[in-house]
Amino acid sequence: MEFYDNARFEFRILIPKSFHKQLSQNGDGITLTSPQNKNVEIRAWGSHNALFQTFEEEVAEIHKGEKLLSIQDTHFQSIKGKVILMEEKNQKIMRLVSLHNEIFYGVECSAPTREFTRYQKLFENIIQSFKLIN
Repeated sequence: MEFYDNARFEFRILIPKSFHKQLSQNGDGITLTSPQNKNVEIRAWGSHNALFQTFEEEVAEIHKGEKLLSIQDTHFQSIKGKVILMEEKNQKIMRLVSLHNEIFYGVECSAPTREFTRYQKLFENIIQSFKLIN
């Protein structure tokens, strides 16, 4: 594992060294793909709250149209967030979402439903490693 630091939105997460990395051109975040299975992805990003949505509206929009499995409150560095577990098209998705100073932060980890338990601990560690570095 190694750290990925996002300078534009000032956040950090742990990422697997072996995954293929693709940085966004605008500096919003990173996409990682497993070298063994291209259907296993990790994404982390920040975005300005351009629509001025409330945190609750953003959370509702995230799981709209998808099978919601669970939603949990989380706290890190006194910042509130939610960890959402959902299922869509044979993929299980674990997503952290947070709003801080009008910036939405997201970390999304996904794997085929039948393989999700194999990656679940890795995904949990990545989401728990999220922190702001400002």
